[in-house]
Amino acid sequence: MDFTITAFTVAVLAVVGSYGQVDIHKADSDGYIRIPHANDTGNSEIYTSMYQLTKFFQEERAYVEDIKTILEKKLVSQGATSGLGSYVASYDDVIGAQDEDDTFLHNPVNVYNLIRHVAVGWAMVEQTLQEEKKHKKGQMPKRVRKVLARRKKAHVPGAEDLDGVAIGITRLHDYYKFDMER
Repeated sequence: MDFTITAFTVAVLAVVGSYGQVDIHKADSDGYIRIPHANDTGNSEIYTSMYQLTKFFQEERAYVEDIKTILEKKLVSQGATSGLGSYVASYDDVIGAQDEDDTFLHNPVNVYNLIRHVAVGWAMVEQTLQEEKKHKKGQMPKRVRKVLARRKKAHVPGAEDLDGVAIGITRLHDYYKFDMER
């Protein structure tokens, strides 16, 4: 039995696989089927991939270090210092006395806490820095601009990611029948 894959089949499989629904595309004059690529494709649901989680954890560590540097060098006003300081303190609470290596991510509760920290706290960091930008009439140090541009460069977890991690932990609990008493 011969099985041939046509351009149409490939296009349908690609679209069904990425969007969960059938979307038919016509071939261009050169015979190629072009499927538009969304910039956020593959960036959401970071909790489903250890690679994505590790990459996210490394990015978060780097941004927290940038915020610490901003605070140490007093690159923002006193009002902004309290908001940014609370974000750093929240990160330190999430990490606690644990090692800041990738084994931290092997515990699903740690992953939930880390994603919750960013999903809840990053909007406050952005708001604080936007107010600072208005106060300084757009004249911001390079490091502050870098932190402010995070959402443009990388996926920042939101409520959907937080819900996904919570559902994943619930599934693990249901599957392995964890004894919560011990």
